[in-house]
Amino acid sequence: MAVHAGYLAVGVVYLTERHLAPLPLAAALAALATVTGLQVRHSLPRPPGVRPAGFGWTWALQCAVAVAVLFGPDGTHPQLLAFAAASALVLLPPAAGWPVLAAAVLAAGAVSGAAAVDVVTIALVCYGLALLTAMVQRVREARLALAELAVARERRRIARDVHDLLGSGLTAVAVSAELAVRQPSAGHLERAAALAERTLGELRAVPADGAVLDLSAELAAAEALLTAAGITLDRTGDPEQVPPADRPLLAAVLREGTTNVLRHSRATRCTLVLDRNGLHLSNDRARPGPHSPGHGTPNLTTRATTHRATLTSAPDGHGGWLLTTTLPTTPGPPPPPRRIPTRQQASPLTHPHP
Repeated sequence: MAVHAGYLAVGVVYLTERHLAPLPLAAALAALATVTGLQVRHSLPRPPGVRPAGFGWTWALQCAVAVAVLFGPDGTHPQLLAFAAASALVLLPPAAGWPVLAAAVLAAGAVSGAAAVDVVTIALVCYGLALLTAMVQRVREARLALAELAVARERRRIARDVHDLLGSGLTAVAVSAELAVRQPSAGHLERAAALAERTLGELRAVPADGAVLDLSAELAAAEALLTAAGITLDRTGDPEQVPPADRPLLAAVLREGTTNVLRHSRATRCTLVLDRNGLHLSNDRARPGPHSPGHGTPNLTTRATTHRATLTSAPDGHGGWLLTTTLPTTPGPPPPPRRIPTRQQASPLTHPHP
């Protein structure tokens, strides 16, 4: 726009300095304004493949005015013909646009060699500016699309974290509250209150993308919670056997797996195998009837895929359920940090109560 406005101003000054009669001056100014205005319209950025409405008529008008001025009685003005040629490059396919430019150069060359040079120079400059403007517009749109994508990904991350935290935290609170009703003097009510406070603190930290889950703390919490629910846990392996980079993933799997055992099974015994190859958590009695997975397992699958690990969750063939996470056998590039906010403290389930 600035280039066209500058050319329009220069053209007006040039015409007024020629001291033309009022009628020829008015005609020349109208031709200058028409061709320049149409050039601006043809050069505005648009989506790929989209051309301005009625471009055939407007470009034909631009060409007619430019040719009339070029061969008019008041002298040559090849710049207007250059604008028409630049519009052809912008509006028409290359197979048609470049021949139009060649024809414009020949027409200007019939008047003078300098006019032909002006047409080539101005047409290519205007065409280049139109391409640059379109490119800048597309880059701007791409940046907006990337920003929207980043916002959508962050919303999905927060939704996954909130689901995982609420699912495990509220399940633990519910189990402790039920036990408190059955055994009022066993400290279960205090444990439920501590669990609720921990879950609330974790939820507050979700938007900040806080610290990663600690595998040892999650293992202690799982053991205490299952024991409180009357489920025997047979454990093999130690968190220290797991590579440090893989511990946050297995901690998230263990948390969700423990939640599923409490919510979706009638288990009396669980088996946990934990080593450098991954995690295997099974229970001896799945809930009868069809299994309808919620969002927890798909969330874990997404985390595992990001970590180059595999996760399976299915019946074990003996009436129970098996959750398996297999870690990659060869080290790869570290995955993007997947953080679930948590307080760096021991689980309330592990604290003795008076």
